[in-house]
Amino acid sequence: YNMKSRLLLILAVLVFIIGNLYLLRSMLDNPTTKTYQDNTSLTDKSGSLIKSSPKSSIKESPQSVASFQFPGKKETVKNYTIAVLVIACNRPSVKRCVDLLMRNRPSEVHYPIIVSQDCGDQKTADVLNSYKDRIKYLQFTPPDSGGLSGYHKIARHYKWALDQVFNVLKYENVIIVEDDLDIAPDFFSYFQATRHIMEKDNTIWCVSAWNDNGRKELVTSRERLYRSDFFPGLGWMLTKKLWKEIGPKWPPAYWDDWMREPIQRRNRVCIRPEISRTRTFGRIGVSQGQFFDRYLKHINLNTGKVDFMSKDLSYLIKENYDDEFLGTVRAAPVITFSQLLANTGPTDETLRIKYKSQGSFVMIAERLGLMTDFKAGVPRTAYKGIVSFTYKNRWGLLMRYLVNRIIHNDVNCQRNNPRTCAINNMVPESRLTSSIFIKFTNKQLGLL
Repeated sequence: YNMKSRLLLILAVLVFIIGNLYLLRSMLDNPTTKTYQDNTSLTDKSGSLIKSSPKSSIKESPQSVASFQFPGKKETVKNYTIAVLVIACNRPSVKRCVDLLMRNRPSEVHYPIIVSQDCGDQKTADVLNSYKDRIKYLQFTPPDSGGLSGYHKIARHYKWALDQVFNVLKYENVIIVEDDLDIAPDFFSYFQATRHIMEKDNTIWCVSAWNDNGRKELVTSRERLYRSDFFPGLGWMLTKKLWKEIGPKWPPAYWDDWMREPIQRRNRVCIRPEISRTRTFGRIGVSQGQFFDRYLKHINLNTGKVDFMSKDLSYLIKENYDDEFLGTVRAAPVITFSQLLANTGPTDETLRIKYKSQGSFVMIAERLGLMTDFKAGVPRTAYKGIVSFTYKNRWGLLMRYLVNRIIHNDVNCQRNNPRTCAINNMVPESRLTSSIFIKFTNKQLGLL
């Protein structure tokens, strides 16, 4: 009897060991299934909100949460849920925009589509109602406008719609898309990957899909991304944290220019691509086609796919970006604008062209096909006064040195004279002289 008991005990121990080995092997074969603490709002497949307790444990499955690894890193990072907010009014052609979003989004769960309509246009409403439960359809019905301008109505609608997304629907991230935008096939990969960079660098306050100087002849790289002091808009992402900061003081009109003011920007930057991930097809609107025929309709939309989720984007973090960027500028010899046009002069990899005034900046920019206007003292697409572009298949940087002193984080300056403060803050720490910077390596050219 004792021998039989011993054999049964040994058999039980063996079964226990084998069972645990099998369980361990299953866990190693499926590393994306794990338990983690989550205090955010999730959505189920139908788009319904599921609020989790801050201390609750939630099982992640490979079907509900995709994952990827940063190149050279062992960490596995889960996807963010990023709502897409389409701002609509009286364009039935919003169908073109919504259809593209649906066609290109990799997940209904991670990218729920919300369309907010102002204006009360019935034809547009009929189009949006036809999607039924495939979108979340919001209708903004404000009191009588009483002679408000189009810019006032737009700002009011943005404020209401963003309050709905963040405060009512409880999303943590949103991409804002206007109803006249086409998107690129890698639109969602771009925003998902850059959302992780935002988490690592608090000097980044938004990500935009737009390059104001994105004409075909001025861009080459599908993969290259930039830091920019200029707020681009036209397909851009912000977080609930930022909305809590700017939402309560949202302006009554001209919200995009308001975003560009130093007192809002606070020396923070947006990420933008070299080749745009959005393109506008709406010539007629509140702006009455301003810049459309000359610039906007010529913007090159990326047509291929870049898997940004597999790219190492750590070069966009401030300390990494500034070291390489400003180091290249400091080392650049000088070439004249005439030599550039004639393809003569120095043959170094990196060159600069000097200029003396804003007038000469405008003249050079016009000759190169760049946008020439400034907002709050910052040229479009600029970072530290440097505008990046391509000239004859070479990447380039246009930089402007406007004043002889630098003012950083000066609150009184921002309050009393925000435009001058913005101009002063454009000057790089290196105090470089006025110049146009050209970099010939890696198909790069620049104007400073």
